[in-house]
Amino acid sequence: IVARQAATSLLKTAAQLGLASHPIVGKAQMRMTQLDAVVRADAAKNAMQYDKLRKCISVMRQCQVPSNIVLQYERLLLLSEVKEELQRTIRLVEAEPGPQLKLHHAELQATLDICVLINFEGALVTKGQDVLSRFGKCTVPHKFSKREKSAVGRMELGRWRDNPQMQIRLAGQEPRTVAISMIRNATDEIKDADDVEGVEDEDEKEFDSFGLHVVRNLGSWSLGGVGVEYEVVHVANYDTNTKTLCVTLDPNQGPYFLVPSTYMEGEEGWFTVSLLYEGKEGVSMALTYPTQPMCKLQAEWPKGRGGPYCKNGANIRAKNFKVGKTWLENPQFRVYLNWDHEKGIPAKTSTNSNSIKDLPSKPPNVGMDDMPAELIKEAKVTVVLSCESAGGEDNQVSMGMHLMRNKQCQFFNEHIEVLAQRYHMLVDRTPNYIAKNEISASFVLRDSDGVLEKGGCMNDFPFFIVPSLYDKSMSGKFYLTVYSDQPIGVQILDPEERKQ
Repeated sequence: IVARQAATSLLKTAAQLGLASHPIVGKAQMRMTQLDAVVRADAAKNAMQYDKLRKCISVMRQCQVPSNIVLQYERLLLLSEVKEELQRTIRLVEAEPGPQLKLHHAELQATLDICVLINFEGALVTKGQDVLSRFGKCTVPHKFSKREKSAVGRMELGRWRDNPQMQIRLAGQEPRTVAISMIRNATDEIKDADDVEGVEDEDEKEFDSFGLHVVRNLGSWSLGGVGVEYEVVHVANYDTNTKTLCVTLDPNQGPYFLVPSTYMEGEEGWFTVSLLYEGKEGVSMALTYPTQPMCKLQAEWPKGRGGPYCKNGANIRAKNFKVGKTWLENPQFRVYLNWDHEKGIPAKTSTNSNSIKDLPSKPPNVGMDDMPAELIKEAKVTVVLSCESAGGEDNQVSMGMHLMRNKQCQFFNEHIEVLAQRYHMLVDRTPNYIAKNEISASFVLRDSDGVLEKGGCMNDFPFFIVPSLYDKSMSGKFYLTVYSDQPIGVQILDPEERKQ
């Protein structure tokens, strides 16, 4: 108030002296606006008018009031909201003292988790803990992280399964009811009112809107975690509010997974997920870490080019079969069974100097001593193809994958890209083009595939994975993820390299 009076006096004097446009006067006017906002916030706090205080905090941020001051009022507002929510949820839980879990149990647990975050203690917290003590509990704090490649956004963006995953394990055969909550560990919620000096504003990339999915796998998925084929059992939609769910899970239909995600890709931050269950044992929840892929590559389908290898239902063994006219223009990925990971080149597999032709990055001449101790003859590979979608079954694109290998050709380099139809062979493929934004295929790569005494492939020829769209008028970004039981080499073909 004293500072506001001093600023008011300064502005009056400056107006009398004709200095209204002086830079110092401009700073004083900004300071006056900030002080007005703080005074109004202080009045709302003293009157315990918390709705008004929330609006005042918004004005303070717009006026660029120092963050250490804003955080003090935000903490006061948060404490008042936490107290009110504790009272409300405790009242609801006490009204139904039976052993059955309901949604308000999850709401109470979420509020208690916020109390832990802001170091809020007291009789209300103790009472809330007591009324939930008859249930078992699992709590997992974790984060969305760009460094760990787990800040990948919502389901429609194509990499949703890379978000953090928690597996729920259920003992026995009987269905179990669980209450699940998820809170956002915002940086401004974990600062103490006495420890806010010098605090910077919240990172703009910290997540805001978030959602929570409960899913179960359909069929087996040997790579761990959520598979490509899954069913969404329950979902808490994307917004900034705390997430709470109460669901009944059948152990015979599992395994079940919790997958939290942000709405936008690249947003980071910590969160806490808690799970309550009836009884004291038989349920657990823990982070699960699926098998790490050998590589995850990004490419783009060009509009009006590419297209399908053939239409669904076409007989590719017919004598008059012809590959789609522009199919070869799709992005291609080259795969070598034997790869020198230190040098980043194909490993030498024989003393035949002509077996590897001039590549854009030609491997040096090597002798028998440079050959790997044990050549890889076979690799089992799982390939996942995913892309962005507009959402909904009707808006998903139809995708497919083909595994190719070139035959010997005296006119073109068999190592650069898939050659014309007469010079390539189809090793394997997805059976049809499938209308989903994520598909997978398992391939077995053998060095003997297509090898003949005359005119066929050679053992050290690469394989090519060619993802394609059924409708070549569509375009867009996609991701190709490769898992392998052998240290194979995978490269995305450079468009400039393919022109050579």
